[in-house]
Amino acid sequence: MRPGQFAEALNVALGGLGILLNADCVRVYQLNPARHELSCTQEWPPLRGERSVLGRPFSAGHYQWWMSSLRSGEILYIKQLSDVPATATEERETMEALAIRSLLAIPLLQNGVLLGFVSLENPDPFGEVLSGDLGSLLVFGDVLAAALAQREPSSA
Repeated sequence: MRPGQFAEALNVALGGLGILLNADCVRVYQLNPARHELSCTQEWPPLRGERSVLGRPFSAGHYQWWMSSLRSGEILYIKQLSDVPATATEERETMEALAIRSLLAIPLLQNGVLLGFVSLENPDPFGEVLSGDLGSLLVFGDVLAAALAQREPSSA
C-alpha cells in the first residue's frame, strides 16, 4: 500500500469481509474519546441518503450496552433484534432506524483501549464463519486497529 491509499485498501478489506459474511453493509466506527462520540468513517458498499451514516457523530454515552461489550474485547453478535436487552433502547432504535435485523460488531482495540468497531449489518446467520469460531474476526479487528493507530491523519 502506497501513502495515501489507506481508505482504498480499507474499502477492499471491508468489501471482502462483507462478501464473506454476506452482510448488507460493513461500517467502521471510530471513537473520539475527547468528545465521547463515535463517527462512521467508512461504509461498504457506499450508501446514499438516509441509509448512509458516513461522517455522522453518535454519542457513545447513548450506547452503553454496546460499548461495555466492545470495551471488554467481545465480539457483539445480535442474531435478531429481540436479542437486544430491553434496557438498550438507543441500540434498538438505531438498529430499527437503519433497517438492521442482525448485527456483528468487531472491537478495534489497541493496548486494551477501544478505538472503535467494525459493524457488519444483517450477516448471513447460517454462514460457516458465523456458525463456527469467531476468533478470526478478532484477528481482523486487531490488524485493523493497529493500522488505524499507525496511520497518519493525512493518509486517510
